[in-house]
Amino acid sequence: MFALLQAHPAGNAVRVILAPPSGAASWRVLRRTTDTITGPDDTGAVVVAEWGREEGFTDIQGLLNGTEVYYAVFYRDAAGAEILPRAPSAVAIPSYTARDTSVDVLAVLSDRFSKGLAQAVDAGKIRPKSGRVQVLCAPFVDPGKTELPMVTIHLDSQQPSEFGLSGLLETEPLEGIGSDETEGNLTRVTVNIIAVSLNPDERNALGRLLSHIVVTNLDIFEQQGLQNPTLSVSHTELLPETNAAALYLATASFNCLASSDATAAGVGIETVITALESTNG
Repeated sequence: MFALLQAHPAGNAVRVILAPPSGAASWRVLRRTTDTITGPDDTGAVVVAEWGREEGFTDIQGLLNGTEVYYAVFYRDAAGAEILPRAPSAVAIPSYTARDTSVDVLAVLSDRFSKGLAQAVDAGKIRPKSGRVQVLCAPFVDPGKTELPMVTIHLDSQQPSEFGLSGLLETEPLEGIGSDETEGNLTRVTVNIIAVSLNPDERNALGRLLSHIVVTNLDIFEQQGLQNPTLSVSHTELLPETNAAALYLATASFNCLASSDATAAGVGIETVITALESTNG
């Protein structure tokens, strides 16, 4: 029989876990879109698992979200004889249930830098002629079309640091409500931050403010899922080849660990597998 049929969160796939009876040496799993599987040699059925001993797998062959599929499993003993009575067939409905629960590092940084710089302007710690410091989630490109001073934030790299699984397959208990399941990586994220000004003193103030904002938001970063944040700041200049004004930059590299996850709501065994009356003997 089946221990579990469950729609895979990624969609167009079904997780299958079998519960082989005593004496079973091999088994075959077939699938149809109707409950009409006639036996282990039904030529009109899709062979999901050939005669073998794998008790758990994911079926991805030609499945469509929202379309019912019926599974039947047939067991043989060591001598090759079919074990009777046959297990009842079961039905599953593939569906996409995954939610992106990753930490949006850029959104967190944009929010905290925007608010921190606005407060610095209000407090007179920096006095831009425009009365504000823009924070944009984009690389700095054309100074002639942007209002200075400004701060740009953009992703430099994001790579897996550790791999983790949480509740990937909830099979115990087999009744009631299951728990949410989460799969993903702990990623190392590097974000480039550039403060651009036409004034070297203003650039210096912006560089100090970037560091200050990070330090004062450490507990907020931790609460938002940004682990072990660090910031390194350096100064550079873009000297013009023409009569254009020089640009003074405070460039920073923000590093942290953050989760990159997909989560799907767990469901109970009663809702993911329905045993049907066997008509195959």
